[in-house]
Amino acid sequence: MSTLTLARPTAPKVNFVAQTFSRPTRNNADAVARLQAQIKDEVALQENPTDEGLYLRKNAESFFLPQDQAKGTVVLYHGFTAGPWQYREMADKLHDSGYNVYAPRMPGHGMADASGKASSAEMPTTGEQKAWSNFAQKTFDDAANLGVPVHAVGLSGGGNVALEAASKNSKIDSVTALAPFLGSNGVTGVLFPVLSLVDVVTFGLFGKLLDRIPRKSQPSPEATPKTAGTWGNALAMYRVGANVDKVDAPLQLITTAKDPLSGTRNAGRLLERSGDTPNNGWFHFPEEDHVQHAMVSPLENPNKESIDTIQQIITDFVGLDRPTNNRG
Repeated sequence: MSTLTLARPTAPKVNFVAQTFSRPTRNNADAVARLQAQIKDEVALQENPTDEGLYLRKNAESFFLPQDQAKGTVVLYHGFTAGPWQYREMADKLHDSGYNVYAPRMPGHGMADASGKASSAEMPTTGEQKAWSNFAQKTFDDAANLGVPVHAVGLSGGGNVALEAASKNSKIDSVTALAPFLGSNGVTGVLFPVLSLVDVVTFGLFGKLLDRIPRKSQPSPEATPKTAGTWGNALAMYRVGANVDKVDAPLQLITTAKDPLSGTRNAGRLLERSGDTPNNGWFHFPEEDHVQHAMVSPLENPNKESIDTIQQIITDFVGLDRPTNNRG
């Protein structure tokens, strides 16, 4: 059983053939209870502020959809500045297909002050990149404790976190990166490497300046709460993916043309470094499909057909019959 590997994406092409599933495995009840308790504590932040006086915005919380007999657990990492709400529709499809689905809220995301103004105060800065590695490891561990195969899926900055989780954990069963924030073929493909280099040669002083410069943003509605963050927050997020040399787990990339944050050049290099194996694949939307960088939610991507395609690609990819190695 294999996928089709595209050396360079040219046009959309379904990458999968029929698959078989191993027998579903019962979840670890204690691990389920711990995840549910974590989310309950998180939701409480909508009414009770943190020590810094910040509240969690409505609809920004993590969510977990468990199965009694699960084929596996899919961890869905949302995009930088967005929230787990991006995956509501995809989560339902994966859950209906027999998987646990865990969509964790990224560090510092979805927070607001008492007036309701979004705040990035708790998002990792340029000097706190390790917070992203710790987050990737914790969420993988939480999923692995359920006792079934773990699959990581991430959009944009969340794609970087999914790649980080896969690069550090040999027992992960697959990883899918949708428009990973690795820099486009255009300006951002040069901008963020330059910002990172300047920060290094100034021994972190430039990064501290970037931490104080907000990114332009518009107020976001309650249905799609966002946290703009600073240029320093964005640089820290970029570095998470840029520092991933290769991924040994089965890797699927999904990209789209004219993407201002994610291009085919750096995605292709990652795929090449990760090995040209039958388990790896690449699906690319051409310019005429007009697929947005934030491609997984109908609240952001008006091309419903592309959303259906993405959901099917991911469901097929996590369902490919391959040896499982993370039980126990």
